[in-house]
Amino acid sequence: AGYCLHSYTEGLQFSFYSSNGWRRTTPRVAVTANQWHHVVGTFNGNVAYLYVDGEQRASLVHNGDIAIAAGYPVQIAYWRSQRSEYFKGSIDEVAIFDRALSAEEIQGLMHSRPETDDSSLVAYWGFDEGDGPVASDFAGGNHGAIVGAGWVDSDAPIGICTLDVLVEQTLSNVLDIKADILDLLDIALRKETLLLDYVDEAFHNGDFDNLNKGDVVKAKQKIHSAIQQEEQAGTAIDQSIDKLDDALNTLGIK
Repeated sequence: AGYCLHSYTEGLQFSFYSSNGWRRTTPRVAVTANQWHHVVGTFNGNVAYLYVDGEQRASLVHNGDIAIAAGYPVQIAYWRSQRSEYFKGSIDEVAIFDRALSAEEIQGLMHSRPETDDSSLVAYWGFDEGDGPVASDFAGGNHGAIVGAGWVDSDAPIGICTLDVLVEQTLSNVLDIKADILDLLDIALRKETLLLDYVDEAFHNGDFDNLNKGDVVKAKQKIHSAIQQEEQAGTAIDQSIDKLDDALNTLGIK
């Protein structure tokens, strides 16, 4: 009983045990098979979060207790329940902290190994031995036994990311965010333009009997001004996207 990161057919989930039984973040987060993913579960005393590839993807509000039963060892790639279940895949770079990491720290750990002198780092298994029956803990001395699993050569990008990979991943993520902003801005502009047309038609038809005509004119002007500013913002975002693309090309990354 304690904290668990689960992999289901439907996706990933972070859960923990309380006096009311198991509590789980929602929704389950689907990931692409046959490629590495960085997965983190955190709980700050009020909300549990599941981060996948540096982004917060699921959560659960919980203000109750967390039941941590003594005598239960940390188990990696194995779930001891009514039946024994093993993770079908590769796992690398497992770390446990005794505090909730911030979003910025989680994003940083996607590309670098944890500092082993961090007092909040309880355990860290890098799985770099390559063979033998022991997985060494480089933080707390909690060395683990390899049972029913084999060693493979890992190409997990954590800790070995080059600068160009880090730049490409970060800028690609920023470009995706800006593209989403432009899509939302376009939706808002269309709605505001339709609203302006409706207000203008209603004004000419005298449908604003209970309002002063001067106030209606001022409202139309403010809506029109908002549309102009948003169009300018869209142009600025477009230009910033071009500059980021140029930065990638200059670095020979894209």
